[in-house]
Amino acid sequence: MLPYLLIFFSLYSSIIYDRTKFEKLVFVFLSFVLFIFSAFRVGGTGPADYDAYLRLYSKVASWENVVDPTIHAEAGFRILSYLGNAAGFDGQFIIFSMALLSAFPIMWVIHKYSCYRIISLLVWMPYFLTMNMHASRVSVAAAFGLLFIINYYYSKKIISLLFLLLAISFHSSAICLLLVFLTKLTYRQLMSVFCISIFLGFTMNPLILIAEAFKLVGLDIISWMIVSYISSDDYGYPMKFYDPRIILGVVTIFLIYNIRKSITHMFDNYVFKLFFVGMILIVLFSSVTIIAWRLSYFYLISCVLVIPLICKYYNYRFSMSLGYIRVMSNFYSLIYVLYIFPIVYNAQSYGFYLG
Repeated sequence: MLPYLLIFFSLYSSIIYDRTKFEKLVFVFLSFVLFIFSAFRVGGTGPADYDAYLRLYSKVASWENVVDPTIHAEAGFRILSYLGNAAGFDGQFIIFSMALLSAFPIMWVIHKYSCYRIISLLVWMPYFLTMNMHASRVSVAAAFGLLFIINYYYSKKIISLLFLLLAISFHSSAICLLLVFLTKLTYRQLMSVFCISIFLGFTMNPLILIAEAFKLVGLDIISWMIVSYISSDDYGYPMKFYDPRIILGVVTIFLIYNIRKSITHMFDNYVFKLFFVGMILIVLFSSVTIIAWRLSYFYLISCVLVIPLICKYYNYRFSMSLGYIRVMSNFYSLIYVLYIFPIVYNAQSYGFYLG
């Protein structure tokens, strides 16, 4: 647990450098540490996935394996594995490559768009531990998905389509990125959809209907994946309505809704609405935790921009009314400390790859 705690407390203690002349330097250093921590891990925060990636990597030794439908991994993973095997690299290559592809896009987005870069890294930490350090294929897909979402906003059609296809090539669940059109809705409409999703998510299982729909249109593989998760003893359990991920998300969308009329930039509006879409997905599919968590991640990864923006708007309000600065920054930092610590405490032992 000690290596995780060192990373965790390094991030938390470094938020004092946000909006200072040292911010970029500290951000680059911490980002590099996170990348190395993920790229050279042996194992991860959860069991099985690391070994499964090594087994899949070893199976893609030729181009025939890349097009072999019996290998249960999407095309992007297979091609990456083929390139590594062709170059003679051992299994750690696939871990290193996915660490690079899943971290660099998010770090680039944080560097370019975040108003508090170190806080962005701190709020990314729960996802970094549960995705980048465990469900690597999903984390790669979400990283490309974030680039798709950004380029979609700026109407860069060709490059956004390219990033969407790259995301799907690493995990088919990235198809949910097509729901980005929901950001066209007003805040009132999104709040209504969110409330309906809560009702549906905790009274029925929409995933059964979706699995049947995919089967009808010929996407049997996606239907099979959904059904296998629903019926799994390890993954098919529902989320509790008091799950910290839901509670924190609900608090965040109410804070967004409260300042909706004070938002000064269209991009801020867009980013905030992405978070709404993520929360709609997590409560709608809450009957199966792993699906709710992974699908919502494609939108909730926007938290690396959303939380700093909320801090910015509310910090200004509190500084004007109370004379205190960074009230909301300190509040969210403390909340994420409480959120991250149980993940760190329950994580698998960390091992470093030595070649």
